[in-house]
Amino acid sequence: QGDDVILFGLTAIRNVGQNVVDSIIRSRKAKGKYSTFPDFLDKVEAVVCNKRTVESLIKAGAFDEMGHTRKGLVAHHEPMIDNVVQVKRKEAEGQFDLFGGGEEESGEPGFGLDVEFSDIEWEKAYLLAQEREMLGLYVSDHPLFG
Repeated sequence: QGDDVILFGLTAIRNVGQNVVDSIIRSRKAKGKYSTFPDFLDKVEAVVCNKRTVESLIKAGAFDEMGHTRKGLVAHHEPMIDNVVQVKRKEAEGQFDLFGGGEEESGEPGFGLDVEFSDIEWEKAYLLAQEREMLGLYVSDHPLFG
């Protein structure tokens, strides 16, 4: 962590409860750090794979350091979550390789998570408005700074 890091409690993000945060932490301890958004969806428990919760995490900037734009993540998160939830349900029923997913040779998760995210980000004013809506304040920048 460098000097430009802001630590912010995940439970302070709108639509993110203590159970979700506990699950995210538990999964990270058991399976390692999250390297990409698809990796996050692959590693977390099904309780975290809620569209509204994940969208709130995206808009708050929780995935900013993973190399994806917030706009790109919001555009793709719903179908990705649908795929992940379907696979996690099958895993819970004992049908682990239904789609031949899981870990591929590249180390990236399978089951419909191989998505090309757009490099185009929202306009600064919109991004900050979404951030403020999720956090109650501006964290990454401020609209008055230009």
